[in-house]
Amino acid sequence: MRLKNALSILIVCIVITIGLVATSFAQPTGTRYLGCYKDTYDRDISREMQQDNQLTLQSCANICRQKGFKYAAAQYGSWCFCGNSYGKHGQATNCDMKCAGNSNEICGGAWANSIYELVLSPWSGAADADTSHVTGIGEYKGCFQDNEADRDLNKARDFIASLTLEMCADLCRKQGHKYAGAQYRQHCFCGDSYGKYGKATNCNMNCAGNSNEICGGPLANSVYDVLASGTASTSTTVGPAVQIGLTGFWKDNNGAIYSIRQIDDQIWWYMDGKPNWTNVFKGNKSGSTISGEWCDVPGGKLEGKNTGSLILKIINDNRLEKVSAYPSYGGSVWTRLNRAIQ
Repeated sequence: MRLKNALSILIVCIVITIGLVATSFAQPTGTRYLGCYKDTYDRDISREMQQDNQLTLQSCANICRQKGFKYAAAQYGSWCFCGNSYGKHGQATNCDMKCAGNSNEICGGAWANSIYELVLSPWSGAADADTSHVTGIGEYKGCFQDNEADRDLNKARDFIASLTLEMCADLCRKQGHKYAGAQYRQHCFCGDSYGKYGKATNCNMNCAGNSNEICGGPLANSVYDVLASGTASTSTTVGPAVQIGLTGFWKDNNGAIYSIRQIDDQIWWYMDGKPNWTNVFKGNKSGSTISGEWCDVPGGKLEGKNTGSLILKIINDNRLEKVSAYPSYGGSVWTRLNRAIQ
């Protein structure tokens, strides 16, 4: 009887262990699990973050892949972080919280990220970019919509951390394809036709490897005919050179005044909501989204939770709107007062 009870206990322990392993290391499609890593207010993965009360590992991976990032990290059950590097605070051991949208998965823990590498889709076969014989960009055809499930340019693709239009054009030309599409700063797509989803208006992101060029936008390709005669000079800025500059003085819907400075994709502000609410903010701009951290400073009410995260949406050149904040943040709409800060 004792032997039977012991065997029963052993079987239960094995089943529980298998269940925990399966739960902890669920593998979303197109990803590779890298481990559990520490986070702090100086975010380990800081380029994009979203809170979702229905978060799953797959939905987090999809968010980061669509926005063009290399890594996805789930934290505290319902937070998703995206970026192109990780691990600066070292490994953690407390990735133990179930995903808000799937109790069979683990989505990090308190100040701990479950990190996944976003592996390129199976049809990716493009070779590493070779820039030694770049022969020009080609003829600009316009900005066109894309679809993540069924790519407009679907013959080859590559992720290039320092992408330029020249690299993308040369990559597709060497693969024997007629058209190249640069998307979301670091993605290059190749094909022999384009435009099945129609034109787009959001090709407004600078190329990661050349801030004077435009490399598409979120699910939007800057398309070039790379076989056209008279290819463009590699030093020429082509495409719609759109750059939203946020530097200037702004006012929120509570009347507080913000001095905002933008340098490349980094955003800083000082908010003066005299006499009670004074704070500073540092964030990163990715497309039309700004993600960062705020903190009350002397001159503000230093009560309770006096620091937190904030995500903003750039509506246009003169308006920002709050997407989410943790903990709560007073302002929700910002309008520009003027453009210049000397």
